[in-house]
Amino acid sequence: MRNKDIAQTLYMVLKENPKRIKKVADNFHDFVLKKNLKKKLPFILKHLEKLALKDEKILKIDIETAKPLSLQKKEQIIKKFYPDKVLLNQKVNPGLLSGIIIKIQEKKIESNIKNNLSSLKEALWQIPIR
Repeated sequence: MRNKDIAQTLYMVLKENPKRIKKVADNFHDFVLKKNLKKKLPFILKHLEKLALKDEKILKIDIETAKPLSLQKKEQIIKKFYPDKVLLNQKVNPGLLSGIIIKIQEKKIESNIKNNLSSLKEALWQIPIR
């Protein structure tokens, strides 16, 4: 069974039995243990999350910054990209130096010093030396 298939089945069962979520979760836990799927669990849950977000028409935005964003800045980002339902995750990464990385579904937008320096380095290597 593929991870996507397991996630799809679990999602359908959860949608059909929303009041029995505890029982469904217990059964899924037993299934994972019985089929020795513990290593696949993060991938299964990732697919499950994608299904739920798509079904509920919620856009997931992951933001990585060098410092925490203010609530006002988060709201600006959400409104700029999508004013509808949004699930916003923020990760603080001091190694970014400055800038921001925004991932919307499978698309990635990067603007940071490390990227800019890397691009500059590539450009410098392309210049012929005489």
